[in-house]
Amino acid sequence: MKNTVSALFAILIPAIAIPAAAQIPRHLDPTVVAVNKELPRGEAVSHDSKADAVGRTPGASKYLQPLTEWTRTESADAVRYRTRFRVPFGWIDRRQFLCVGRTSGSFDVMVNGAPAAYSQTGSTPGEFDITDASKEGANELEIVIWNDLVSARLENNRPAVPPRLEGEVYIVSQPRVRVRDVAVSTRMEESSGLLELGVILKSHLLNPHDYTVFWELLNPAGEIVAEGRKDARLEMRREDTVTFFANIPRIVPWSHEEPRLYTLFIKTQNEGRFREYLSFRVGFRNLGLDDDGTMTLNGMPLELDMREFVPPGDAAEMREALMGIHREAMAGNGGAAGVMLRGAPPSREFYALCDSLGIYVVGRADIDTRAAGESRTVGGNPSNDPAWKAAYLDRVLAMYHTSKNHPSVSMFSLGSEAANGYNLYESYLALKRLERHRPVIYTDGGGEWNSDLVLAAGDYPTLSAAAASSAGWLTLEAIDVAAGRFRLSNLRRITPFTGEAAYRIVAGRRNVVSGGSLPVEVMPGESVEFTVPVSGVREGKAYTVAVEIAGENPAGDYLPDDDPNLKIFRRLDRPLDPANRAVVVAGEFGSGER
Repeated sequence: MKNTVSALFAILIPAIAIPAAAQIPRHLDPTVVAVNKELPRGEAVSHDSKADAVGRTPGASKYLQPLTEWTRTESADAVRYRTRFRVPFGWIDRRQFLCVGRTSGSFDVMVNGAPAAYSQTGSTPGEFDITDASKEGANELEIVIWNDLVSARLENNRPAVPPRLEGEVYIVSQPRVRVRDVAVSTRMEESSGLLELGVILKSHLLNPHDYTVFWELLNPAGEIVAEGRKDARLEMRREDTVTFFANIPRIVPWSHEEPRLYTLFIKTQNEGRFREYLSFRVGFRNLGLDDDGTMTLNGMPLELDMREFVPPGDAAEMREALMGIHREAMAGNGGAAGVMLRGAPPSREFYALCDSLGIYVVGRADIDTRAAGESRTVGGNPSNDPAWKAAYLDRVLAMYHTSKNHPSVSMFSLGSEAANGYNLYESYLALKRLERHRPVIYTDGGGEWNSDLVLAAGDYPTLSAAAASSAGWLTLEAIDVAAGRFRLSNLRRITPFTGEAAYRIVAGRRNVVSGGSLPVEVMPGESVEFTVPVSGVREGKAYTVAVEIAGENPAGDYLPDDDPNLKIFRRLDRPLDPANRAVVVAGEFGSGER
């Protein structure tokens, strides 16, 4: 395989300017963006079995070590967080990476007393290869967060706080040939899902190796609906992308109507041994933008009830806040809730919640330079100062790569209240080279060309309350009860319904003479007729025909028990269980006595 990366999966990252002889400390130099910092990527946690990878229990991997016990000391120029971690014997032949979720500003990383890495921004997760700096057994780790720092010029929207760790920190271990990142693009074509998958492999070895990459797509019930494999040859210390394309029938699209999530499972093999197991949640949907600025989902106009959102630092508070947004949208007309992030990008759990709840996210880079004014002349706003180009690109591309695979992420924003200029122009072009479908916007740029046109709320066609209501989107009516004929209608605009029609024929009040179930499938905005067999009846006797419709729970891990979606999508474990009822239509026929 040639050592190339397709345009879809190319990882663009700015060149990092590091002066040969720095005249000022690097945390005060805008041109020094990072030292020994890995390229940004989505979450990639190794596991040692498929069961552990697919289970995705947080912290369950033997190759992930959370760091939670810290000693904090202050000095005039910085705050130092110190802790210890262990490198088990089983990790010796692997690479070790320090993952820092979020800090209040620029920081250095020290391992066993020696400088190991530096990051100008703490706004997005930073990952650092500390393999060569660590040793088997006990190690000392120090994160030095600077007090006076140049990155504050780009973060005028953040309150002034003492230097601090604000997110999770952990050590993760991967093989010496590892999955560095995964890029997923999904589309819908009628009832089929189109999957484009790029598995980016990186070798840390000094000689070439042959690898095989396997993938599987599992539905919410854990059943494999598609799979594939491909061989690759990794040259020494090189990186390459193994690409897959699949057309998968009978896929239920992801949307606010039904946030259907599938599990993408990946494993690698070398010399007959499986080396790494990973899994990711994915959703299939077509997010696009018409020429007139209409945002579309699977070809239908998508009007978002958009609000700015600052994710609370506490995980429980964040979960409750997002569930409140979800409930409010479900109760309204349309049910499409959108949140535009304000401040630093949030934790991994934030995106997982939005994926499961069906909330649309506008990712926004942590760039806000309002304090510098609007001037584009020398000494004015850094948005037009080429010395800051690498810093802008670093923030924008890190925001993109850490969130790109989440189905809930619908748009990307370059920042807020940062005037406009060369650095934001270059940031827009960099994102457009990566992203083919989702809009890239910058609403505070004065209407210049570096922002896609997206219609504002209220400019979309008004949706009917019946079609938009989450509680009344599925209706069942009797056409001819004696003949067992019924009509099922799907009033949703985006999501098809697949489930079962469970029926029973009852004589008198309780005597069930026959029953069973039939598969039913209704496309959005359409109706289907079906006939249940009326059997076991006698002439002159009165009977009742009862029919219920039920389908699968779309596997929303975070849906609360009182969510209307759960009342509709309870799995039909046995016919006519009252807890599973969605719609019941009963009719009598026959002239005899009951």
